Amino acid sequence: MSKETGYQNYIIIGTQREGTTTLFHYLSENQSVSNPAKKELHFFSENYEKGLSWYRNHFPIKRNRITGESTPYYLYHPLCAERISRDLPDVRLIVMLRNPVSRAYSNYWLQVNQGHEPLSFEEAIKAAEKRTAEEEKILRDGNYNSLPHRSYSYLARGLWASQLERYFKYFNKEKMLILKSEDFFHEPISIVMKTFDFLDLPTKDLKPIRQHNTIDYPKMNEETKQKLSEYFRPYNEKLYSLLGFDFQW
Repeated sequence: MSKETGYQNYIIIGTQREGTTTLFHYLSENQSVSNPAKKELHFFSENYEKGLSWYRNHFPIKRNRITGESTPYYLYHPLCAERISRDLPDVRLIVMLRNPVSRAYSNYWLQVNQGHEPLSFEEAIKAAEKRTAEEEKILRDGNYNSLPHRSYSYLARGLWASQLERYFKYFNKEKMLILKSEDFFHEPISIVMKTFDFLDLPTKDLKPIRQHNTIDYPKMNEETKQKLSEYFRPYNEKLYSLLGFDFQW
């Protein structure tokens, strides 16, 4: 990959509660990578009206280094794929996907810990559609930011195939690295090396770093887990067909 000065070479576009923060920190440790002013800029989702110059001002200018950011909301936001392709047509995109049942539960406890979620998990799942019913439609006008869409889409954010299809309309699959979060949790160095290779980065002296943004929470109710597994089954099958391999969720 060309290391152009001040150019955004990569974006981790998704998704929340998947290990993206830890992967971003691995990238930050590489001496060929320059870090942005902060990890999640939310430019293409929530700050787009501020303009591309505002976005670029968050990145350092260092010769012979690449730079990029990580905003996991980009994968789910309905306008980001087109915006990114228009403004950064040569960028490399990194996606981490997790079993959508586990992802939903982890997202729920994140909202609880942040004080945004007063409901039980089962109640929150039932309320999600009502909470978010009109939000994506309104988001598409380009001048609206939605906390419910970003925070309460517990099930919808795990429908990976439809989100990836939106990106495949604008980007060749060769420009997208799609990773399985469970593989990253179990063998982080192997997945990091795969990511570095995708970005043409040196892989020497890779050492494990601590996992970021971990939350301890109780086990999911087994009946709820089974119901959600059945719910996601056809959507997972669609994902496997789209990508040509089985995540075994």
